[in-house]
Amino acid sequence: MNTRTRQVAAAALVVAVVLAVIIFRGRGNGTTKTVAPSTTSSASSANTTNPASPDSVPGLTQIATVEAPTAMAARPGDTSLYVAEQVGRVRRLRRASNNFTVDDAPVIDLSSDVRSGGEQGLLGIAFSADGARLYLAFTNRGADQQVDEVALDGDRVVDGSRRTLLVVPDFAPNHNGGDLVLGPDGFLYYTMGDGGGAGDPQKSGQNPNDLLGDVLRIDP
Repeated sequence: MNTRTRQVAAAALVVAVVLAVIIFRGRGNGTTKTVAPSTTSSASSANTTNPASPDSVPGLTQIATVEAPTAMAARPGDTSLYVAEQVGRVRRLRRASNNFTVDDAPVIDLSSDVRSGGEQGLLGIAFSADGARLYLAFTNRGADQQVDEVALDGDRVVDGSRRTLLVVPDFAPNHNGGDLVLGPDGFLYYTMGDGGGAGDPQKSGQNPNDLLGDVLRIDP
C-alpha cells in the first residue's frame, strides 16, 4: 500500500467515526428521539378517574336514627324523607335546611299486621304522583306478601281509607323482594322474590303464571 492510499483510507475512517458520533448524539436529543409515556401524567389521570382515590371518596353524615330501616321514599311536594321500619312503621324525617328530625309518632303503624324478622317485615313504600296516597308492601301475619294503600290528608292517614291491592301466597320466610316504586306511567312496580327455600325449589322464577319471582305491575 503506497502513501497516497494510506492517506485516503485514514481520511475515510475519520469521516466514518465523525458520522457515527453525530448519529449517536442525534438519537439522544434530536427529532427522532423516542419519548416514553409520562408517569406523572398517568398518575394524574388515574387519580382523576380512580374511584378509590382519596379525593373521590364520599363522606357520610348521620342525619337520623330509626329502627331496622328497609326502604325510603320521597313524597311529592314535601322536603321530608319517609323511612320504612321492618317491624311495620313508617317514620317521617322532617327537613330543616340541612338537618333532619324524626317525628315522635309514626305516619302509620302496621306492626300488629306485619310478620317481621329475618327477610320478612315492612319491605317497601311508595307515594302516588300527587302525594295523596301511600303504598306499603309487607309480609302479613299469614306470612304472605301483601300490598296496601292508605289515603293521606296532610300529615295524617285518613281513617278507614286503608285497602288491600294484592296478596301473593308465599311458602317460605326468605327471598321476599319487596321493593315498591311508582313508575312514570302511574303504575306501581313491585319486585317479588322467588318465594324462598334454596335454588328456587318451585321454579317460581321460570313460571310466567306464578307471581313469585317476578316484577309485578299494579294499577292502583
